[in-house]
Amino acid sequence: MSTEIDGQRTTEAKKTEKVVIAGNKWTIKIDGEVAQEGTFKIVESPAKSSKVDFVVTDGFKQGDTWISIMQVDGDKMRWSGCYISESKARPKALPTREGDGYFLRTMTRAKK
Repeated sequence: MSTEIDGQRTTEAKKTEKVVIAGNKWTIKIDGEVAQEGTFKIVESPAKSSKVDFVVTDGFKQGDTWISIMQVDGDKMRWSGCYISESKARPKALPTREGDGYFLRTMTRAKK
């Protein structure tokens, strides 16, 4: 898993983060504790990437919506976006740029 903000890759503290997606629901756990959860809706799904809204129903930023674009390639998922409360438009591309205020997360599906 990697994270990029404003065009810069971040070096996060050593925490165990797990994202679970089941049906139209998602949960983020950090060190085993639920940090955020909610539902999501695919707004538009053209050939290469999808526009997805993640509604936060519990935890950090409860009541806010994360607007994003997402791309899935096999076991790899990348999404870039921001919260609606940050007064920005949905990003148009996955990579972030210096000063753009967007967040890009790259994740790999866990092997069972």
